[in-house]
Amino acid sequence: MTKSSKEILKRLSLLSEVLGSPKSSGDERQQVIDGLEKSSSSTNVWLSLAILNAGYPTGAEVGEARNLLRVAGGQKFLDTVLNKLTSVEPVEFEIIEDAVVVDVMHTANTELATGIQRVVRETVSRWSQEHQLVLATWTLDRRSLRRLTPAEEDTALRGAMPPGLIPRSESSKILIPLRGRYVMPELGAEHWRTARVSALAEYTEVSAGLIGHDCVPLTTAETTGVGMPAGFARYLSAASRMDRISVTSVASQAEYGGWKEMLHGIGFEGPELRLQPLACEISLPTQSELESFESQHRTTELPLVVVVGSHEPRKNHLAVLRAVEKCWDAGLRFEILFIGGNSWNSQRFDNRVEELRSQGIPVRTASAVSDSDLYSAYKIARFSVYPSVNEGFGLPVAESLMLGTPVITSEFGSMADIGRGYGALLVNPRESDDIARAMSELLTDDKLYEDLVAASLSYSAKSWDDYARETWEFLGA
Repeated sequence: MTKSSKEILKRLSLLSEVLGSPKSSGDERQQVIDGLEKSSSSTNVWLSLAILNAGYPTGAEVGEARNLLRVAGGQKFLDTVLNKLTSVEPVEFEIIEDAVVVDVMHTANTELATGIQRVVRETVSRWSQEHQLVLATWTLDRRSLRRLTPAEEDTALRGAMPPGLIPRSESSKILIPLRGRYVMPELGAEHWRTARVSALAEYTEVSAGLIGHDCVPLTTAETTGVGMPAGFARYLSAASRMDRISVTSVASQAEYGGWKEMLHGIGFEGPELRLQPLACEISLPTQSELESFESQHRTTELPLVVVVGSHEPRKNHLAVLRAVEKCWDAGLRFEILFIGGNSWNSQRFDNRVEELRSQGIPVRTASAVSDSDLYSAYKIARFSVYPSVNEGFGLPVAESLMLGTPVITSEFGSMADIGRGYGALLVNPRESDDIARAMSELLTDDKLYEDLVAASLSYSAKSWDDYARETWEFLGA
């Protein structure tokens, strides 16, 4: 018997067991045929394709195979699937009977801490301490889920990236979920990922849910990278097959609610949406931390203005730079620090920073700063600026307010929901003149400034412990 034959026999034996096939014949192949003909359900078709092909099928593949099984019978179905196998490499499987599988592919492979990744780490790390769950990523062939390696788990939960590339193992067991739940707390818009997640949610006995951060790639597609709107549309297609979505703000609830209404046009009820606003926690920086920040990041004794966020078009940092120039032209003097890494299409931001520096305007940038430096920046700053054109929540707005630092932010969406009445000066983010006006007021109007400081100190938010508990009860229980 060849290695391929042994591997096929092993997969047939596992499939027979999973299908609960009668054992009377003693022939694994016939047992699989008997099991499929006893129940030609979509779940059994999905399981057959996932095990025999050693990879999750797409919805189209499940539909085609299900029709073949019902029309031509179990033997023709099995012959067709096996005949299409071009290579049968040894693979190990892990059957997941009844567990929560949490897909953290992106977060497990980067030490970056963008808003979404921060939410994932704060939430999933708490889930893992309180509950039994399976932390998963996708295999190198992008066809199935596997458990995280220890190094990946450390990165997913704590953002600790080891030197060099995270080791991956092709011999890792493929996860075959029979029941339980699948949860995607991050944004997964890759076409190969969404196609398989969609089928998993629709055709198996696994319930599925996700954290819906925002619908930015649809509502403000012009601010996203090429290809993201199309990928996000497929992400939403997969989400439509799920049963629960936790939304992070009133604004994201409105976006996902509008999308859910559209599903009625194709006869779908859509998943249950539950508003579960994000948490925000900060720690007051110590005197030594403040002094350390000053020594590393201050170049003048002028008032400091802080802008937090990656330098992508949606964050609107070019408008902030135009406002900075207007204020300096008007005789106002301050230094400004942008905290955040480069993103797609950030070259114009870099070029503009250099232009302002050449004019003697103290514009600085810093990336990958520690939490203590971030909180020190907020605390030392006279105010922060966050005029994004679209956000699912807007953590920098909440963080600034919790440290008693007024913030200039957008007059709509989640940012206005957070800041209105709590020390925020709301502006039209699409008008740099309006941003410049607000900056001028906070630099020159001490009465307004003191009123906003007092209002910001009354802002409070839920803890990450509370947020993790709420989302687990909805998505994981």
